Amino acid sequence: QLHTDLGDALRALDAASAVPGTSLHARTARYLTALSQIELKRHDDAFNTLKALQSEMRSAEVLNAMGVVQLRRGGGPQSGRATFYFSQASQTDNDDADYFFNLGYAYWLQRDTQSAIHWLREAVRRNPADGDAHYVLGGALAAAAVATEASRERELAHRLSSTYQQWEKR
Repeated sequence: QLHTDLGDALRALDAASAVPGTSLHARTARYLTALSQIELKRHDDAFNTLKALQSEMRSAEVLNAMGVVQLRRGGGPQSGRATFYFSQASQTDNDDADYFFNLGYAYWLQRDTQSAIHWLREAVRRNPADGDAHYVLGGALAAAAVATEASRERELAHRLSSTYQQWEKR
């Protein structure tokens, strides 16, 4: 975890991979291995590591990470779409707003505006202080020609962080 926090994914991968399978921390180490593999863009390795973890025990966190891998590598029908894994994560732990944001964002990237709006609304309902969710929801609402609500969501995002003004300048 220290190497991950320092931004050294390769050393983090080496450290996590060195934990023996008999260790009490083996499952955590394999999860951290997968996160390092994602960071290093070794998406196939990461997906296989996560798939093995998920086969042992259902975990929203692992399902979410599988969605991240699929989002980054463009997973399709064979290995599953990102939206499938994010949906499974949100059903497994329906209190974590991040899973709903990821689901909404994945639908937004697929250009499924109505699904994106639905799930992003769920994200902001669970975490009203999530500026990213408000901002992306504002974009989805604008694309759906719901201008008043889109403006309100973007304004909320701007109140929560100055980051969005910088994004718009770029």
